[in-house]
Amino acid sequence: MPPRNRGQTTCPAGKNKWSVPGLLVFAVLSVNAAETPQWPPPEPVAARMRELQQSIIARDSTLAQREAAREELAGLLKSPAGQQRGRTAD
Repeated sequence: MPPRNRGQTTCPAGKNKWSVPGLLVFAVLSVNAAETPQWPPPEPVAARMRELQQSIIARDSTLAQREAAREELAGLLKSPAGQQRGRTAD
């Protein structure tokens, strides 16, 4: 009687370098890496973020200006995937 391989399975195609679950994990990680935002952001984006923050705290800003600045700043802070989803519920 041949010895059993405890916890090990054999691949019908032989000894493959890549397993199906391994390939799936690799694919998911590759997609997530492509969506990883650059941080700190490029200088033009960082400058715009500072401008928006100043708009939000300025005493002479109207409520509409503050809301618009908050919304734009929130969009800049989101990951690319979050930017595609749009505004989240409050």
